[in-house]
Amino acid sequence: TKSHETFETIQNALRESKQEFDDDLVNENVHQEQPQKVESIQVPKQRQPLSTKPQNNINEQPMKPQRKGSVFNKLVPVENNKERKSSFSKAIKSLFSGSLSPPESIETTLSVEDSFEAIKTLLVGWKHYGIGRLDIDSQRRTLKGEISKNNTMNVKSCKFVCTSSRSQSGTSRINFIHEKGSSKSFARLVSEVKRILAQESVLA
Repeated sequence: TKSHETFETIQNALRESKQEFDDDLVNENVHQEQPQKVESIQVPKQRQPLSTKPQNNINEQPMKPQRKGSVFNKLVPVENNKERKSSFSKAIKSLFSGSLSPPESIETTLSVEDSFEAIKTLLVGWKHYGIGRLDIDSQRRTLKGEISKNNTMNVKSCKFVCTSSRSQSGTSRINFIHEKGSSKSFARLVSEVKRILAQESVLA
């Protein structure tokens, strides 16, 4: 009987030791360290500064001031002087050849500024009568124009220059220069201007 009890005790001890061993294995599996997750390193994006200004374009650069005494500025008055001299020489030649009428003047009681404004207003208003290609230079008080071929006065075409200057009496004088074309048409133009000024009672 004792041997039987001893055998059972040994078997029980073996079972317990086996159970403990199995439990240890289970615990080891449960407590086995899981592989640590590797967190990816995120590099923050570089932000561009908000105050960054775009580079200046060529169009935004201020223009350099034009140099004084440039070749272009020197040529302009020279060309104008050449044109005036050429026009004056042609007028003198035509005058001596008998194809142009001599210059005519009209004395007025107006000031130089008022007489120029009066003749300018008159010639501009006569555009529908046939006064064409009117070139006005207010700084020099000079008007250049022509009586076109298609006019309501039934006269031939002619070109003329009209200026306003100070007279000897201190008032003004309106000067007419015949440049080209019919002498009769030029005389008609001067007479019409004189008639209008007489109606306005501004003749000296």
